[in-house]
Amino acid sequence: MINRILSLQSLFCAVVIFLSACQDNVSTNLEDSLDLFAGLEEIPEASQSSVTINQGADDTADGYFTISVDNITANRALAPGLNEAWCLEWHKSLRSNGDVHDNVKWYDTSASTSWKPLNYFFSIRGELQADDPELTYRDIQAVVWVLAGKMGIAPEFDVLNLPADRIPSRLRDGSELAIDREKVAGIARRVMKEAPQASGVPAGAVAQTARDEQDIFTPAATYKVAFFSQRAGDREVYLVDSDGTNLVNLSNNGAEDFQQSISVDGQRVTFISNRDGNFEIYVVDADGSNLTNLSNNAAADEEPTISANGQRVAFKSNRDGNNEIYVVDADGSNLTNLTNNAAADIQPTISADGQRVVFQSNRDGNAEIYVVDSDGSNLTRLTNNAALDELPSISADGQRVIFQSNRDGNSEIYVVDSDGTNLTNLSNSAAFDRLPSISADGQRIAFTSNRDGNFEIYVVDFDGSNLTRLTNNPGLDLTPSISADGQRVAFQSNRDGNFEIYVVDADGSNLMRLTNNAASDVFTSISGLVP
Repeated sequence: MINRILSLQSLFCAVVIFLSACQDNVSTNLEDSLDLFAGLEEIPEASQSSVTINQGADDTADGYFTISVDNITANRALAPGLNEAWCLEWHKSLRSNGDVHDNVKWYDTSASTSWKPLNYFFSIRGELQADDPELTYRDIQAVVWVLAGKMGIAPEFDVLNLPADRIPSRLRDGSELAIDREKVAGIARRVMKEAPQASGVPAGAVAQTARDEQDIFTPAATYKVAFFSQRAGDREVYLVDSDGTNLVNLSNNGAEDFQQSISVDGQRVTFISNRDGNFEIYVVDADGSNLTNLSNNAAADEEPTISANGQRVAFKSNRDGNNEIYVVDADGSNLTNLTNNAAADIQPTISADGQRVVFQSNRDGNAEIYVVDSDGSNLTRLTNNAALDELPSISADGQRVIFQSNRDGNSEIYVVDSDGTNLTNLSNSAAFDRLPSISADGQRIAFTSNRDGNFEIYVVDFDGSNLTRLTNNPGLDLTPSISADGQRVAFQSNRDGNFEIYVVDADGSNLMRLTNNAASDVFTSISGLVP
């Protein structure tokens, strides 16, 4: 997914073209005996989607073309919005630029071994591009066609022997080929050899269009996971894709950088750093650019949390003599003190739309949970108990708040409506249940518990039902972060000797180790699904 974001942006700047994307001449009967969708599972959340074609003419583009996918709901196979896409059938054309396919059905390829080579190819694409910077989007598309033929899902594309004038025009510069035949064939051979033994391969999705039109494959969407590590000798903030690729050091400074929080769209990360002499709040784009100091004060500014769209940040600061909760726009403007109280106000979390902030305060004598609008109005106390209530998080719509409390004699996970009603003990165990994380829709909560003898990761629905243990290992599994759509959970574990970052599906399947370093990689923050 190297340079994907920049590449996708560049595609939108391309001139509108009305050439076919895959071939000049359309043949509709070459694949009568091929069943492209055999063994695939329909994605019910994307059974009536709209797909807009965005053709590109930029040879440096990461994707052969892009599509805008609308009318779908949260799922773990396909992201709404802009996705890169690839032609599966070299002999068919694509609709014109800007054309829309309506009522398109999408299929998940994860359950089909037939599709594993194609999925494996895209899982190693970043590695291939790193090893060969001259690997172009045209080469990649040619590999897709070769693999599709070998997988039996499309007619054979004999890249070594097919006459140049029969190869689709977008892989040619005039009459000259713009692909490296040997390179393409070599990559395809490697993929077919390695794919059967590969494990943990992320799966893409395929769209079913009209019979005489191009069927479209989009590689696995991914999640972004932020964490901090001392692998560089000091604490730095890193970002990695949920398939373990595209590791980026975002902070890259000799100072201490940590307490990271990622936006739901995966495009911005906040963290604290003492690079300017004291701890300040910074925000940076997901590629490491546009670093901005948001707080810029001699006091200690800490515990940042960023809204879903990356536009607002809440944090605590002692700039007024004690810890207060502040919000600021992601460009550093509109700084507002929300709490303005002599007590200690800490642990803020901002709602997805940036309109509400939940936090902990001892203003009434002990640690309780409060919520306030982002302009400082409508302060509401949500808990009223002599116990320690801490680590609150708020759902995207601002309607539910989860927190950790020892009010029943041990640490438990609770959920409460944002008006203070409907308090529910979600974990209800004699063990220690800690470190809750809530999905954006407020439906699922991840937490860590030692109820089975050591700390493992669990998820539970907001009403306390469907408790599921996601990990089962003698190591310590800690600091879970559940994705915005509730489909994946990132966490840290020392199961392999030191703390590394892992992700797992919310049903306990598809466990994947994302980092592999002698240093400790800890404290995860996961985005939503990112194309």
